[in-house]
Amino acid sequence: MPPAVSVRGRQRIIQRFEELLESAGSPLLATPSAAAQVREQLLSVLDAIPRVDMSAPVGSEPLRPPEEQLTVDIGLSRAQAKIHPSESLRAATYIYEAGFPVLAEEFSAAGVPEPLVRAGLLLNRAIMDRLCVASLAYVDYLLQKVHNSHLEERRRLGRELHDRAAAAVVVGMQSLDLHEVYLPDDPDLAAAKLQLARHALAEALQVIRHLSAETRDTVGTAGLPQALEAYLGNSPPGIRTEVMASGDLGALPGPYAEEVFLVLREAARNALTHANPSTVTVELEMQENGLWCCVRDDGVGFDPQQPAGGRIGIGLVSMRERVALLGGSLELLSKPHRGTSVEVWVPLARGRR
Repeated sequence: MPPAVSVRGRQRIIQRFEELLESAGSPLLATPSAAAQVREQLLSVLDAIPRVDMSAPVGSEPLRPPEEQLTVDIGLSRAQAKIHPSESLRAATYIYEAGFPVLAEEFSAAGVPEPLVRAGLLLNRAIMDRLCVASLAYVDYLLQKVHNSHLEERRRLGRELHDRAAAAVVVGMQSLDLHEVYLPDDPDLAAAKLQLARHALAEALQVIRHLSAETRDTVGTAGLPQALEAYLGNSPPGIRTEVMASGDLGALPGPYAEEVFLVLREAARNALTHANPSTVTVELEMQENGLWCCVRDDGVGFDPQQPAGGRIGIGLVSMRERVALLGGSLELLSKPHRGTSVEVWVPLARGRR
């Protein structure tokens, strides 16, 4: 069945739709390819609406199904570009706002019974059919990111157990073996090996306890500042730590607080492990439209323009992905010998607080 919207009507709808997106500063127009994709989706919606069978009941007309690959690609590309789903919902309302008056006008001119009702129902169905498919692709992408973040956390714990705890246990066992070897002929050296074994096994126990605590660390009912203070309370001796909080942090939803905690904990862990700092400070500020956080140290720093290697680089990727899942942003600021700061911004609509 041929589409219902005339060529002139389509041009009017496209023009009005793009005006609405531009006036809202929509990120869907940020690049030529994204803008072309948005227009293609709009045309797909208009193509889906058939000419009305005058004798058919209202809302019974069959619509052309979504072009699944196009719709999936849109959901996936927006997720990869870290465009929040609210932008897609806003674009859907703009399609309706631009399309409804034109479609109703053309239905009325063609003598279609109940033109306003038919125009509203058909346009809404065409939009929602495509929005549902795109949402599934978006959710699948985000679920994969969550899975990857959790997998990387498990890998990190495994590396810490292997590189630190297991290595210390090996040193302790070797020292005990050498203690037995040296004991008959050199009691002093044997005693030294025994002491080394004690130190190594004590270090292994400390690492295991610390990692075990990390697996149980959550914000829970204590609150984000208290959870961070508890984590920093196990910092190495000689490093001063502080958590400063302002605003109504109790308004932060539980799932948001847990993810923010994991990001800030990783930033603090990187500082404590790699930066050789004398001070590590965490700042939290609940503002009117979101949460601002900063983890700052006065350690060795580095050049952010150079690729971050090893575990620091892996940790940064995981942190950025977690923040992106919340619709936020992460900025790393550092200079050699001038310390490092990791700033996190998580937007929060009033309805979420």
